[in-house]
Amino acid sequence: MRASPEQRYRRALRWYPASWRRVNEDAAIGTLLDAADAEGRTRPRLSERVDLAANGLAARIGIVPVAVRDRVAQTAFATGTAFALVYVWFQSWAPFVPGRELVLERTPHFGPFLNPGVVLGALWALAFALLLGGWLGAARIALIASIAVAVTLPLLPWGGPSSRNLVFLGILAALSLAGTPRSRSRLAVLTGGWVVVFVALYALGGLFSGTSALRGGNDRFFWETVADGYNLGVVFVLLAVAVAALCVARRLPAAAVVALSAVPWAAIWVLDLAADDIVVALTAVAVALVVATLLTLGAVALRRTGLRVVVVRGERGR
Repeated sequence: MRASPEQRYRRALRWYPASWRRVNEDAAIGTLLDAADAEGRTRPRLSERVDLAANGLAARIGIVPVAVRDRVAQTAFATGTAFALVYVWFQSWAPFVPGRELVLERTPHFGPFLNPGVVLGALWALAFALLLGGWLGAARIALIASIAVAVTLPLLPWGGPSSRNLVFLGILAALSLAGTPRSRSRLAVLTGGWVVVFVALYALGGLFSGTSALRGGNDRFFWETVADGYNLGVVFVLLAVAVAALCVARRLPAAAVVALSAVPWAAIWVLDLAADDIVVALTAVAVALVVATLLTLGAVALRRTGLRVVVVRGERGR
C-alpha cells in the first residue's frame, strides 16, 4: 500500500524528539498538509524534508542542557585543535620524523607535506584563533569547513589522512558546534594541556626512541600504538565507572559531559573492532547501549527516590 500524505509527513517529523512530537506533531501535520494541498502535492518537497531534518536534529540537541553542551563543546574544541596540530607536526609535515623522505618518494604527497591533513590542521588552528579573538561565527564556519574537508578527502588520491583520523576530527568538530565555549582562557589552557598529552602519548608509542611515526607509509601511528583497541577498551571501562559514580552522586550534568566527550574515542574503538570483526563491533555497540540505558534508568530511579550520596569530611584538629 502507498503511504498517505499524512504518513509521509509523520515519517519526516521523526527527526524531532518524542517530547516535541507529543505536543506539536498534530498541529505541524495540519499546517504541512494544508500547504501541500494548496500546491497540489501528495508528498513533502525535498527542501521540506531537509528543513524538517535540520530543525529536528537541532531540537534533539536542544534537549541537552545548555551548560552541558557548552562544556562538551569546550572539551571537543580543545581536543580537536590539539590533535590536529600534533597530527600535522608528526604525520602530515613530519620534518624530523625518520622515514619521511622515503614516504615522499613512494606515495603521492601534498606539496611539501605527506598528505593534505595540513588543511585540516590549518582550519582547526584558524577556528581556534578566531574563537580566542571573539569571532564565534567565523570560528564555526571554519569548523564546518573542516567537516566538509574531512568528508571530501577520502575521494582524493592522496595517501591520507586515514579514516580514523578523519572520523575523529569530524566528530570533534560536530561536538564543538553543539555548544559555545564560555571561557576563552580556560579553552586556551585546556588546549595546551591536550597538546602536552598527545605529544606524551606519541613518546609512549616510541616515537622519540627511534620508532618512525610513518612506518608502513601510513598515518595511523597514534591509533596503532598507545590508542589501540585494547587500550581504548580499558579507558572506556574506567570512564563507565566514572559516569556511574557521577550518576550515583547525582552529578548528572558532569556524567553527561564525560559520556558525550568520550563519543569520538568510542567511534575509533568501534572502527578498530570492525576492522577485525564486524560482529564483535556490533556486539560492543549493543553492550554500550544497554549499559547507557541501565545507567540512565538508575539515575532516574535515584532522583525519584531522593537517595543522595554525601561525603562527610572530618573536622580539623582532631
